[in-house]
Amino acid sequence: VDEVAAAFPPARPLEGTAPTRTRLLVEVPESGGPVPGSGAPVPYFVDFTWGLLQTATRRAPDPKDSNTGPDTRS
Repeated sequence: VDEVAAAFPPARPLEGTAPTRTRLLVEVPESGGPVPGSGAPVPYFVDFTWGLLQTATRRAPDPKDSNTGPDTRS
């Protein structure tokens, strides 16, 4: 868990879904930039059980965040 947090700063620790589980919110650079890993940061939830990586799920846009929400262009 600490190695992932150090590799993707600023990682935010979140409450796990069980006592033995840990969750981080990390930002991973998108691969669409001119140099691999130089794209815009994409947020992921990363779940661990007993310190072992279990899942990494892309975070859906939060409607409370600025500049997100439904596309109203026609």
